[in-house]
Amino acid sequence: MIWAYALGTSSLSAKKIFAIDAMGALLTAVILYWVGRHYSAYFGMPGSILLFLSFFGFVLFIYSTLCYIIEMNRVKSFLNLLILSNITYCLITLFTIIAFAQSLTTLGLIYFILEIAIVSILVGYEGRIVKQARG
Repeated sequence: MIWAYALGTSSLSAKKIFAIDAMGALLTAVILYWVGRHYSAYFGMPGSILLFLSFFGFVLFIYSTLCYIIEMNRVKSFLNLLILSNITYCLITLFTIIAFAQSLTTLGLIYFILEIAIVSILVGYEGRIVKQARG
C-alpha cells in the first residue's frame, strides 16, 4: 500500500499503475543515461550496459505512457505484458550485477538492488490488479 498512500488513495487502478510505472521507467532511463554518459565509474558498470538499461527503461516508459493514455478494454493483456517486461528488466539487471560483481561499486550495487526491489514491489501491485481486472 506504500504506492497507494504516496498517491493519496488506498486503492490502485490499472490507469494509476501505468502512470506510476511510466514515471519510474522514465526516472530509470534518465538516471542511467546520465550516469552512463558521465559517471559510469562511480557505479562500476560499463557505460554501454548502463545505456542499454536506460534504453530498456525508455521503452517501458513509452509503453506505460501509451497504456495510460489509451482507453482499453483488455487491461489484463496490457498489464501482463508490462509485468513480463518489468520482470525481464529485473533479471537483466540481476545478471549484469553478477557479471560485473568484481567492478561494481557499493553505490552501484545499492542502486541496482534498490531498483530491483522497487520494480518487484510494483510488479506485485500490477499482479493484484490483473487478478481484479475483468478483461
